[in-house]
Amino acid sequence: MDAERRVWQHEIEDISESQLTEVFSRAYAVVERLRHDYGEDLYARPFLNGKPTGDDFFIQLKGTDNIKQYRLQSEAELSYSIGLANLKQWSSFTIPVIVVLWDTKNRISYWLHIQPFIQDRLKEKRIWLKNSTKAKKPTRTVRIPTSQCITENDLTSLMSVIEKEWGIIKQGKKQFELPHKADIKLHDKTLNPNLSISIRRQLKIIELQIATQERSQGFEVWLDLATAYYDLDNKAEALKAIEKAWDLAPNNKHVKQAKACIIAEFAIINGGTPSMLHEAIKLFKSTRSGTNAPMTDYNIGNSYAGLKQHKQAIKYFDKSLAEKPSAQLAAQILTNRGNALDEIGKQEEAVQSFKNAIKLNSKLWNAHSSWAALEVRRQNYKAACKHFRDAFRCNPELSRTNYDITYWFAHSLCQVGKFQEALSVINQLLVENPLYKNGLELKVYILAKLRLIDKSYTSEALSFFSKRNVSMI
Repeated sequence: MDAERRVWQHEIEDISESQLTEVFSRAYAVVERLRHDYGEDLYARPFLNGKPTGDDFFIQLKGTDNIKQYRLQSEAELSYSIGLANLKQWSSFTIPVIVVLWDTKNRISYWLHIQPFIQDRLKEKRIWLKNSTKAKKPTRTVRIPTSQCITENDLTSLMSVIEKEWGIIKQGKKQFELPHKADIKLHDKTLNPNLSISIRRQLKIIELQIATQERSQGFEVWLDLATAYYDLDNKAEALKAIEKAWDLAPNNKHVKQAKACIIAEFAIINGGTPSMLHEAIKLFKSTRSGTNAPMTDYNIGNSYAGLKQHKQAIKYFDKSLAEKPSAQLAAQILTNRGNALDEIGKQEEAVQSFKNAIKLNSKLWNAHSSWAALEVRRQNYKAACKHFRDAFRCNPELSRTNYDITYWFAHSLCQVGKFQEALSVINQLLVENPLYKNGLELKVYILAKLRLIDKSYTSEALSFFSKRNVSMI
């Protein structure tokens, strides 16, 4: 059966590639299959008057003879999962990457320019490209608008986007090259404000990389490069650059502060060694002054929390609060303080800390979700549901950006008997991540319960159970 399925899949892929190539050729664009598979399937090269325009782009192609399986209930979008490794790779590309979902039956396809989509997701959640669940083959779900389609005779919408994108890239490249040739330092304000943030940051990195070759002994350029990589969420390259700055100016206050922030965040998010957090704490302490004391002590507290030294973390969170930080920073400090208190079993104090955070910033969704998580651990599911709802009210995109919070919200709803609402929540999660194991198992449980309460769910339950090889008994 598996061999048959592989043959069938290859047939669909061949048909979709053949149809796409035919459509592109009518629009005077050559499509070539890439020799090595690095995530992109095809390379498209448009021509004008017999000459290549230079507006080339990559294509990641998925063929299907059942487009309905990808269609969302709103019918305005299609949902499709892509490997996280590919998304990380494409996020750094300047050349446009187009994801194409090809309907072989109707000879129509739907497309998505993936880089802007990734940037939008990262604005919503900075760690969207992180494998926070430690999955072996992590994926993310992308949504392709059904309005963005390619038919047999119409490639207009896609090609106009490609032309516009390359126009911006070429304009940005010219604006970069001219001041550099004149040996003028390029600042963000000299770049066309119409350039996307991603392109401006990439151009800035290119300029700084060249500058490091010309002024390799100047710590400032390495510090700027580290900061640019940090802003682009490339912590590995930021670490390399800040180490260069450190070698040249280990006593510079700004280098110390930047190195502390980079290594602390790298260690907490990417699983660095405890020694990195100890080094960060030492650096934070060495640069602490009156003006930056609240933020510095907050960062020290976070570093101790990363080391699981929660009592020390609380000490520095309290110290930071005593220094009268802004209301926005104080709310975040109180949230992290509450999490640390929860870790050492002081749940009532943790609740009070969350309450105080919400008083200062009622829209701080992670204060609400942290309080909800505490109530889950106390098996107080009614209260957990309330705080999860508050978190989703403050951040409606949580179902897209945080699968764990969405799962525990649905789990808590089940515990108080709200199975219909739980089904709605878990379906939102599975649209974004169809392979989320705990979510699939919880949906089996929810449908089994709903089927007993309301026979109208029998058909949906039967269909879902059959896909999961679950007995209806």
